[in-house]
Amino acid sequence: MIIPASSDSFFKAFNSNLFLRPSCYSCRFARLPRIADISIADYWCWEKKKPPFFNTKGTNLVLVNNLKGKHLISESASNLSIGTADIIHATKYNPNIMRPTRMPNNYSKRKLIISALACGQLKLVFNKYL
Repeated sequence: MIIPASSDSFFKAFNSNLFLRPSCYSCRFARLPRIADISIADYWCWEKKKPPFFNTKGTNLVLVNNLKGKHLISESASNLSIGTADIIHATKYNPNIMRPTRMPNNYSKRKLIISALACGQLKLVFNKYL
């Protein structure tokens, strides 16, 4: 069964940023330059730029962060559909490339949700808080 994202309780909960680990709100790795060889993300809003490499099933964004990453991508190129993306556009719709997730205004609600989940009260969480 396929459920539209707008109707899916888990998707709404995930997008609320209330289920993240506390460290996500102060992640020291959510910035440029990246320390990994490559970074992989969903390429959100690619259709606004209409790049030639889009796919209606989704398009990934791969940041090549150093020479080793460039080598890894070059070695895999024959198995991939690769194009160049505008870093300004890519980071606009993927803010965690540049900064940690912002703590929600209702962070106290998160504590209630996490407590309820720890007690196995999943229905309560979805019915009362989401």
